[in-house]
Amino acid sequence: MQYYIYDMGRATLGSISPAAQAARAFFSHPFFPLSQTPMGRAAAGLGEVFERSLRHHRPPDLDLDGVTEREVAVRPFGRLLHFATSGGGERPRLLVVNPMSGHFSALFEDFYAGLLDHFDLFVAEWADARDVPAAVGGFTLDEQITTIEDDIRRLGPGLHVTGFSQSTVPVTAAAALVAASDPAAAPRSLTLIAGPLDTRINPNPVNRFIADHPLAWFDQHLTADVPFYYRGAGRRVFPGYLQLAGYISASMDDQIDAHFAFFESLIRGDGDGAQAHRDFYDRFLAVMDLPAEFLRDMVTRVFRDAALARGRLRVGDRTVDTAALRRTALFTAEAGEDDLTAPGQTHAAHDFCTAVAASRRRRLTLDDVGHIGLVHGRRWRDEMLPAMVDFIHAHG
Repeated sequence: MQYYIYDMGRATLGSISPAAQAARAFFSHPFFPLSQTPMGRAAAGLGEVFERSLRHHRPPDLDLDGVTEREVAVRPFGRLLHFATSGGGERPRLLVVNPMSGHFSALFEDFYAGLLDHFDLFVAEWADARDVPAAVGGFTLDEQITTIEDDIRRLGPGLHVTGFSQSTVPVTAAAALVAASDPAAAPRSLTLIAGPLDTRINPNPVNRFIADHPLAWFDQHLTADVPFYYRGAGRRVFPGYLQLAGYISASMDDQIDAHFAFFESLIRGDGDGAQAHRDFYDRFLAVMDLPAEFLRDMVTRVFRDAALARGRLRVGDRTVDTAALRRTALFTAEAGEDDLTAPGQTHAAHDFCTAVAASRRRRLTLDDVGHIGLVHGRRWRDEMLPAMVDFIHAHG
């Protein structure tokens, strides 16, 4: 019922959106005498901010110049893609595993664009559970790990692998499973960015909230059945709109500041600043549903038990042994102002990947940067990207 109520409320509020659009168009029209004055721009800006707040954001298409997208593998809950470019010369092959945390690939466009200048890029992306028929069955953390493991084996020796946010845990587990069974096929490097690898370290409000609520609370309050008018009708999911509410509440001050800055850009007539805000939030506010069973696994095995860091993560009848990562170089990156993954939780990988030689490790912390800032924006392009490129080339 929760999902139906949300869709009904969105449809009701959406009916107001045309009026906001009309107000914006009127006050910004060049024939309106005050359109180029601060008062006129403020009125148009209010209309746009209000209209965008009511909009149902659908994921925009990736806009990567000179790139051909090819499907390497297709499965019910996602795809493995190859982004082919016309760049000459042989470049290191890099697999980026998107986090299964509610956002579409479009959010990572800036991330991909930077990497494409330096690597032969493959991307593992995940499907919106709302659109996966219930007859397909569920999708758990074990299935995500084995999917990534299959991708690493498919792409073959010499591969470099990157995980961001939630995907750092299954990426590390999959790489360790490959290394344990076939050391020659292990990734040459792992780059782990802003991920909850050991949530026992420096627990933040997100970690404490999860620890303080029983699993039944998450089932009751954070999951819902997909309505009959979607392809995944009847599937139990963690809806995207609830995830988005969580993201925004965890970084409320930053969100308010960003929207005030957007409004000020509109008043000043700063077209570039306003467009940068639109581009990012069109991607950030487009969210997908996650399988409910996957949410349970993340709550219990990642956030509560820190099973990977404690050496207790099992995938089927196999125990993940991170000490198997002997031939794999390890680079971890954290954001000093991360509201989702606390400082220390990603660098913790160096504590349990014990067989990696000291000369094949690197830690990077960017101060005054938030969670998304490690893969998007100026600090990503100016600091994180060069460090990542240098590390991968050094261990390629």
